[in-house]
Order: sequence, then C-alpha cells, then structure tokens
Amino acid sequence: MTKSFLNEKFIFKKIPIIFLFLSIVVILKFVISYLLLKRVNQNPLLYSLLLSLIFDFILLTILFLLFQYFFKKIKECKISLHNSIAKNHYKIYRKEAKLNAFYDNFLIYYIDINGVITFVNENLCDASNCNEEELVGKNHRILFHKEIDSAVFKEMWNKVLKGESWVEILKLQSESQKSHFTEVRVTPIFDKNSGLFTQFLVILNCVTDFIQQKGYIRTILQYDKLTKLSNRSKLIRDILNAKNPKLALLNVDKFKEINDFYGYKCGDKLLLQIANLLRDLTKYSKISIYRLYSDEFALFQDSSNSFDTFIDFISSIIGELEKHKFIVYSQEITINITAGISKSKYDTLSTADMALNRAKLKRESIGIYNSLMNFEEEIKKNIEGVKVVKNAIKNGNIIPYFQPILNLKENRIDKYETLARLVDSNSISLPNSFIYYAQRAKLYPYITKMIIEKSFNYFTSLDRSDIGFSINISLQDIKNREVFNLIIEKLKSFKNPDRVTFEILESEGLKNYDEVIKFIEIIKFYGAKIAIDDFGSGYSNFIHLIKLNIDYLKIDSSLIKNIKNDKTAKILIESIVYFSKKLGIETIAEYIEDEESFEELKKIGVDFLQGYYIGKPSEKILI
Repeated sequence: MTKSFLNEKFIFKKIPIIFLFLSIVVILKFVISYLLLKRVNQNPLLYSLLLSLIFDFILLTILFLLFQYFFKKIKECKISLHNSIAKNHYKIYRKEAKLNAFYDNFLIYYIDINGVITFVNENLCDASNCNEEELVGKNHRILFHKEIDSAVFKEMWNKVLKGESWVEILKLQSESQKSHFTEVRVTPIFDKNSGLFTQFLVILNCVTDFIQQKGYIRTILQYDKLTKLSNRSKLIRDILNAKNPKLALLNVDKFKEINDFYGYKCGDKLLLQIANLLRDLTKYSKISIYRLYSDEFALFQDSSNSFDTFIDFISSIIGELEKHKFIVYSQEITINITAGISKSKYDTLSTADMALNRAKLKRESIGIYNSLMNFEEEIKKNIEGVKVVKNAIKNGNIIPYFQPILNLKENRIDKYETLARLVDSNSISLPNSFIYYAQRAKLYPYITKMIIEKSFNYFTSLDRSDIGFSINISLQDIKNREVFNLIIEKLKSFKNPDRVTFEILESEGLKNYDEVIKFIEIIKFYGAKIAIDDFGSGYSNFIHLIKLNIDYLKIDSSLIKNIKNDKTAKILIESIVYFSKKLGIETIAEYIEDEESFEELKKIGVDFLQGYYIGKPSEKILI
C-alpha cells in the first residue's frame, strides 16, 4: 500500500508525537503560572497578560515546529508516492514488453467452443500466408495437415473442456513439399459471467528443426556410419518385434591382420565393399543386413519360411563372399567367413553368437544353434579347464619341453625350441589343451614367466656354450612389465645371451610395430636374438623383416607340409629362402616329418630343420 499523509497508519503513528507536544505545553503552562504567580501576585492583570503572552509564544513555537515536521513528512510521502507510481509503471511496461515478445515469438490465435478462430496475431498470418480476414471465422483445423486423424482433435476437446491444457506436436498444412512441425498448446479461458470455458488460447511453437535433429540422432543411433547399414541397436529392436526370427552372424576371419598389414583405411574400404556386395546378394530377398562390430555383419529375416531354406541361402552368400576378389588400392584381397545361425525366439542374438563361437573353436565354416546343444556342459568344461591351469601354475606344474633343431651347415643339433607342457595327474598336456583357458582367464603371462624361469635355469645348469634355446613370446608378453623385467634379469645373469632366441609370431609382430621394435632393440642390446615364427601365413611382407631387424625366420608349417604335393608352396618357400639370404637372415623349417621333405628343404637351402623327423620334444636335451 502506498504511503501518504492521509493514510490511517500514518496518522496513528503520529498521535504519540502530538500527544507529547500537548503534554509539554500543559506542563510548561503550569510551571510558568507558578513562577509568575510568585513574582507578580500583587498585580493579577499583569500576571494574566504575561502568562497569556508566554503561553501563546510557546504554543505558536510548538505549532510552528509541528507544522514543519508534518510538511517534511508530506514531502517525503509525496516523493515515495511518485517512486511507487514509477515502479508500477515500469512493471506494467515490463509485462507489456513480455507480452509483446510472447506475441512476437509464437503463432497465437483464439478459438471459440466450436473451434472457430476469433483472433490471430501477425506471426500466424505470416506463417500461414493468409491475412486476418481469411482466417478469422474459419475452423482452426484448416491450419493443420489433412492427414491428421480427427481423433487427435477429439482428444483435444475432451481435455480442454475439463479445464485442462492440451499439448501435442502436429504437422502444419504447407503448400511446399517440406514438412513443418509445431508444438500445439491449447489453454482454456474461464468466463466468470457464464461460468463456462468459452474461449481457448492456442499457442503454436515451431519445432521443425528439433524434429529433424531428433531424426538425425535416431539415424546415428540406429545406423552404421561407415556402411550406412543398420547397427546392433536396430537389430535388437527388430528381433524384439519379430514373430519368426532367423539370424545369421557373419564374421570376417583374421580381419585384424588385414587392418594391421594394409592399414585401417584399406580395412574400411574392404568393409564397405563387403556391405555393398551383401546388399546385392540380398536385394531380392526379405533379409535385412546389419553391421554389428568392426568385422561382423548380421543377416536377419522375420518370415515363416523354413529354417533350412534360410541356412541354404546364408551358405550361398558365404560362398559368394569367399570367391569374390575385392580390389582395394590396387590390392586383390580375398576373405574367409565364419557364421553362426539361430532361429531361437528367445535370446536370438546371444544364441547365434554362441553358434559362431563354437564354429570358430571347432574351425568350422558354419555353426547352427539348436536346443540340443549342451552349452552348459561347455561352460562347466571351461571352468574346469581354468581350474586345472590355475592349479598347475600354483604347484609349478608348467614345465618346459625341448625340441631339437638341426643345423644343416654343421650337420648337428645346436639349438632347441622350448615348448610349454602341463603336468596333471602324471599326464602331460600339450599347449592346445590348456593355452585357450589360460588366455581366457588372463593367466598366460604366468605360464610364460614359468617357462622363462625354468628354461634359463636348465641351460645354466648344463654349463655348455655351444647349445642355444628359443622361447616363444607373444605381444601380450611383450606388453607385460613383469615378463619383460624377468627377461632382462635373466639375460643379464646368463653367460651366453647370444645363444638365447625369442620367437615372435608373424601376426604378433605386425600388430604393433612401435612396441615390438622397442622390445627387439632392448633384447638385442643384451645380446639375445629374434626369430619370426610362422612366416608365410596371412599377409607376409619382407618389408616388415627389414624394419624388425630379426635373426631367424621360421617358415610356416602349412607351407612345409605341402612341399611334396604343392608346387606353389615349394615356390613360396624358395622365394622366402632366397630373400632371407639376401637380407642376411637364417631360415628354419618346422614340421619335418619324413625324409622326402628333409631332402627337398635341404636342396632349397634352408639353414635349420625342426620336426619329429629330427627329434620329438622331451624333458631333457640330447647330449
């Protein structure tokens, strides 16, 4: 409430002040009367005159001061009143500005209870390309697209007639082909006179950009950026909505080797070509294609067709993929595919993945899931396998076996390859029966450390400088700080480090040049040597040999096994030996199992031979 001179609160606040002044006047009058009476008591007229003059003077003085005080307060109240009015004017101005901004930013119109437009703002006229006369008096549904169901507006009226606001996103009527979307907010206005809702405020807020952005985000979330195929999220949604799901997962074998050898750009180009070929192969079918991971695609069908028909179709697609020659940056690349297929209505994706993993484990082209598969038994087997490995590591039952390597130049055994064996219940297990479990359970570095420790101790005890040995090292071992430190420690204390060789798989050497090269430099600094194992498999390249600065090259067993019957294998071996000699690298041929292979490799000029024909692995070396 505005403060003013006439305000009751103001008057009541000033009453004590007035009462105080009057009290002072009365008291002064009595005091003065008493004093005068004592002095002029013999002259009553003079007494009365003096008393009257003094009293009037005091009274006038008090009244003057009182009026001064009240005039000052009136002035203050006037200023306060003006300030209050100015503030109210500013608030009204702000509200008007906000209201104008509201009208300027939104499309606004009013409708009556029949849906007839009674008012439109300029923004709505501009947006609809209609003037006020063309809109007022018409049903507001002319503003919206004809495809909108009448049930939408029925729902609107059911809500607003109850006094509730209604909000929905609707498509506007547009002469162009572009879609325009708006958020429609209808608010009922209560009429106090009739007690009814007779007017309705409709606010339209354009959300076209938001809808388009939402569509773009949905595209990102459901489609693979590289291949433009649907992704895993989309596949999961499609499986959930399917009645008769059939799913095949296609995995490109050794795709990482292609990436490592040719580079990621080449790998991406290859994936794009695979995706395009899959599109061509499935364009006349009702099969949807998805890219799930880097090297994994999915083919999905929701159909009542037989499962056998689906399997046959997938088999034919795999055949086409494997015989196709993909050309990437002038390089001809062929691929192999492993597939997992399932028709399970429950856990379709996980069961197809189980079938794929089983196919990979058994090295089969296609794995087909069925309810008879005993995956629980496999899980129990895995748990038991890990338990066996853990116990062997705990009890020191990982031991080295040594296989002799023949030096053809000197015609004698001068080095051995160290191979891991697991002792369990007096039986000796080969690596293929326990390494799988060790790798899955992250126990592999413990096996490597145990083999390194025992191998160095064994050859130290022999005290022979003419016998060397080699140990297999994986990229996982190279990255492991404990394994690396153990190698350095052993090399420092070993008398003849030049008789120690570390064998790295060719595929491992290609995975990470920086780490492998650094490892090789340090190992060679301490006097040890390096061999590349299984050379000739995958995507071998002699450029890698130069960069890795190796001492020995072990030719892949698949070439050695076929040397008697496959001319191509023989030519490849000859090429490897020829280039190795030019680079000053000695060659080792593994898996020599008969005299014919022995003589053939001897003629080619291989430096060392290894295999059962030379000698089987044993716990002790041949002395």
